[in-house]
Amino acid sequence: MNDRRRLRRPSAVCSIQVGDLKVSYVPDGAMLLKPSAPFPPATTLHDTEYGAHLNDTAHLVANTGGLLVQDGPRSLLIDAGFGPRSAPED
Repeated sequence: MNDRRRLRRPSAVCSIQVGDLKVSYVPDGAMLLKPSAPFPPATTLHDTEYGAHLNDTAHLVANTGGLLVQDGPRSLLIDAGFGPRSAPED
């Protein structure tokens, strides 16, 4: 899958091997953000460098999740936790 399509949708589980450790990103949610919140305003965001990162509804997809670190029979889940919050509509 090309990078632009990957950035426009929620993440999937992905893993890498680091020595004896298997480290996996485990997504547990996604938010759709208006691009004007994290980026400076632009006349037409699709025409700026940020346009490639917007989904079909002109939002940024922000993923949340944790890291699962596995070492043989032992596992450690690292998750800072976002809490019971929602992104504002505006």
